[in-house]
Amino acid sequence: MQDINWPVAKVLIPFLAGIGEPLAPHLRMIFEDHVWKYWVLDKLVAPSPNLALAVEPYLLRMALDPSSGETEEGIDEIARKILAKKAA
Repeated sequence: MQDINWPVAKVLIPFLAGIGEPLAPHLRMIFEDHVWKYWVLDKLVAPSPNLALAVEPYLLRMALDPSSGETEEGIDEIARKILAKKAA
């Protein structure tokens, strides 16, 4: 998942997204890398409501108080989209 262009990533995405909430503790270190974070949010967290709920504190922080690197990578925007989808 660190490189979304890696052919195996596209195969793993549905499997990992299907794990949902149990995957949440393993995402903490990933949320330290902006590029990796973007793809994890877009491909794993966004399609998994249970996982989005489990990492909601991280999403809120990224959406409401993003670092400059997060803003540059569009992470704040995707975090807001995930939160909006969850609220709908």
